[in-house]
Amino acid sequence: MERFFKRKLSSTLDDTSNVGEQSLRENVNTVQPSYSPVMPKKIDLKDLPWDPFDRKRIIEYHPDQRDEIRRAYLIRGPCQPLGHEFPKTKIGNKDRRFNPEWYEKYKNWLEYSLKADKAYCLYCYLFRDHFGRQGGSDAFVVDGFCGWNKTERLGSHVGEVNSFHHKALKKCDDLLRQKQSIPVAFHKQSDIVKNEHRIRLNASIDVSRFLLNSALPFRGHDESEKSLHRGNFLEMIKYTQNQNEMIRKVTLKNAPGNNQMVSPKIQKDICHCFAQEILKSIMKEIGDDVFALLVDESSDVSKKEQMAVVLRYVDDTSGVVKERFVGLVHVKETSSLTLKYAIDNLFAEFGLSLKQALQRKDQDILNAISLVESTKRQLQEFRVHGRDSLLKKVFSFCDKYDIEKLDMTEAYVNPKNRRKKTGITNEHYYSFDCFNVVVDMQIAEFNDRFNEKMKTRREQI
Repeated sequence: MERFFKRKLSSTLDDTSNVGEQSLRENVNTVQPSYSPVMPKKIDLKDLPWDPFDRKRIIEYHPDQRDEIRRAYLIRGPCQPLGHEFPKTKIGNKDRRFNPEWYEKYKNWLEYSLKADKAYCLYCYLFRDHFGRQGGSDAFVVDGFCGWNKTERLGSHVGEVNSFHHKALKKCDDLLRQKQSIPVAFHKQSDIVKNEHRIRLNASIDVSRFLLNSALPFRGHDESEKSLHRGNFLEMIKYTQNQNEMIRKVTLKNAPGNNQMVSPKIQKDICHCFAQEILKSIMKEIGDDVFALLVDESSDVSKKEQMAVVLRYVDDTSGVVKERFVGLVHVKETSSLTLKYAIDNLFAEFGLSLKQALQRKDQDILNAISLVESTKRQLQEFRVHGRDSLLKKVFSFCDKYDIEKLDMTEAYVNPKNRRKKTGITNEHYYSFDCFNVVVDMQIAEFNDRFNEKMKTRREQI
């Protein structure tokens, strides 16, 4: 037998496997998947990060979940926060910043990160890892784009017809076309089956509409076959069966076991769709008009902090003041910065801005002026007493992640001219030349934006 088959040396196998592994790692840009190859972790598509800076790479998700996650991001649309005071960056001799008018020109793919102050591309993010090395640079995917003085880069990123951006766009279009997908091609259904499915779905929607309008619970304590009352939803489906012969033939026991449209997940999805339609009607009533923002935070039974958001506005058609609950957001903490960031994200989904909430007259203007004055006082107090607490937090962060700390008593070395002695310590440099300068810039900008005219306006009111 050895005349016909040659033995392979183990070293050869090891070398070829190492080469294959090395090429594979290079193709995915050294990003190691963090999923289990057997059983994927359940992901709530509603909790996917909204800010591009917080998102994981697509390759880090399980292969069976990637298309579902891509589709969720495409349906949600790009992250385009409005009403944000975009920070300015000194580029050359001019102050540059992100221009929200770019949303209009590149509205389908351009994204902006509030945390990173950078621009990203939604299409390229979703399919960058799919193409490996041929996926172009990481400027609009991983690193982010912040060259606000080079607006031509936005157009060059789109490129010609055969560019990677257009390839990613084609992949996104194909993903949203369900009728062209492989699963649908393998499971083509006849018109009769589709009609039966539509009847079941309409029955579940009608029952959900009735229960939501009546503010009644859906589920029951015991939903087994032997239960006398299986919950309002299932009991209403049975009642509808008795009233309509067509519905009786295709629902519950007469429906396929995997397509009855009565599971708790289906019930939640239908309720979510109703909620989205109601939110759309509320946003349509508000339009570009102003509104008041009511926010209240509390912790639930599991000790998780949550924030309820209510909008108060005047309906132009009837002249009636309305208050509408628009969302419940879970937050990590209840600091003002965290709550503001959560509100910004929520408003970005609805196409609203905080400017609309602040552009009110009379008493609301007084509240806004008081808020500005309070902020100015807190900044001044932070300048005097906040440096030590900030330094403690920095050192605590360094200890937590085993980062080398800077000795504040040592002499400061200028990185541009290390041989020249500065004559000051690290503490002096970071306290007076960095910390105080930054806080003074913030205070000066507040004084420039909100000057004596505000006090005059307050006295007039």
